[in-house]
Amino acid sequence: MLTVVAIFTLVLGYGAFQQGAVTVFDGMLAAAGVGMLACVYYGFIARLGTPPGSRLIFVLCVALTAWVAMQMIPLPFALVRLLSAHRAELETAVRGGQGWTTITVVPAETRIWLIRMGSFLLAMLISRDLAWRFPDRCGYLAIPVLVVAGGEAALGLVQFFSSSSAAGVARGTYVNRDHFAGLLEMAIPLAVMSGVGIYRRGRKRFESSAKSAVLACGLFALATAMLMAVVFSLSRMGFLAALFSLLFVGAVSSSSVLSKRLDTRLRWLPVGLISLAIILTFVYLPTDELIARFAQTGNEDLTADTRVLIWRESVEMVRHAPWAGFGLGSYQSAFYAFKRVAPMSSVAHAHNDYLQAAAELGILGMLPLLLIAGLAGKSALESLGLPRETMQHYLGIGCAGSLFALMLHSLVDFNLYIPANAMTLAWIAGMALGLNLAFRSSRT
Repeated sequence: MLTVVAIFTLVLGYGAFQQGAVTVFDGMLAAAGVGMLACVYYGFIARLGTPPGSRLIFVLCVALTAWVAMQMIPLPFALVRLLSAHRAELETAVRGGQGWTTITVVPAETRIWLIRMGSFLLAMLISRDLAWRFPDRCGYLAIPVLVVAGGEAALGLVQFFSSSSAAGVARGTYVNRDHFAGLLEMAIPLAVMSGVGIYRRGRKRFESSAKSAVLACGLFALATAMLMAVVFSLSRMGFLAALFSLLFVGAVSSSSVLSKRLDTRLRWLPVGLISLAIILTFVYLPTDELIARFAQTGNEDLTADTRVLIWRESVEMVRHAPWAGFGLGSYQSAFYAFKRVAPMSSVAHAHNDYLQAAAELGILGMLPLLLIAGLAGKSALESLGLPRETMQHYLGIGCAGSLFALMLHSLVDFNLYIPANAMTLAWIAGMALGLNLAFRSSRT
């Protein structure tokens, strides 16, 4: 297990430290690394046995992959017109509507994203299988996320404190500070809950081991450093997502512990106390520069009004191809037919992962993707029912907080189109899917 985790840490670290693997070369190299790891793992390590419920997950992964592949396959014009009337109109304007054509507007981009998406799904399946196969060491699965995010946070803090100007911003190796914050906000809940889990496992009734206390303090310190790096990145939504994820994991974990000890009328007391702590953090933790950014309605690149107009025109784009979409990775090219906003600039992303995915995949592609996400979230929340003496209980809450953080941030950004961040989310989703299976296996 440790070998697989170490190799994935190297692959994820390469992608993150190469500006999030946004270039085609870096993205393909990271995808190739995951592919080779999957071949070795499933060819030599995981040949015997599969986790319970693998058929459903496998079917959903195959369905999503097959749909994206189908978007690149030339189809009869009549079928394309049935699936996407707007795509048929474009084909008619260019070629007169003769012969065969693809659903995707840009087959080359869809091909690249098909490979990337395949690597994300493989990372999720490997993480899920490891969580089930090694239940006593499931805590090691958080290592890739914590090591890579911790390295980025350290670099970001160095950037901020070594800057000679007041405009210093922590962004690590990422071009965009919001995507830098997106990586860290997924790691913060995992660091906090991993620390709690390690401390609880090493604690007896009236004493705790020095080793578990030191490890827990180290993880809490790491979470604090990552939160400060998010603050110094001046990412407004990154800061809010990190705080709300901490509110989520704090409220959920404290409520589960105290729900049976408190009177019914006081069961919401832990949530209220955690909420008060988060509000105070929101008031007193931000720097003057971050507060000034919250006072603005936009930034130097994209105003709030422009972002809303992009969303509105993206919704119109979805309405013109609701079933089939325009092809994964083809948003920028397909958007020109609907673009009225920022006429002198190109728009590469919708700044909303949900709208962009719906425009590119359509209903037929979004359905398996949403089902996978729903199963991951459901499995993470089911960890509340596990005994509090198990690491799975705390790690599951941490996974839920990580998923919640990026889901919230994705409302106003495109973190899922940064390969390193998407791969991190896939690994965490795999952990969430496998933790309950690991506990059940340990009991049988």
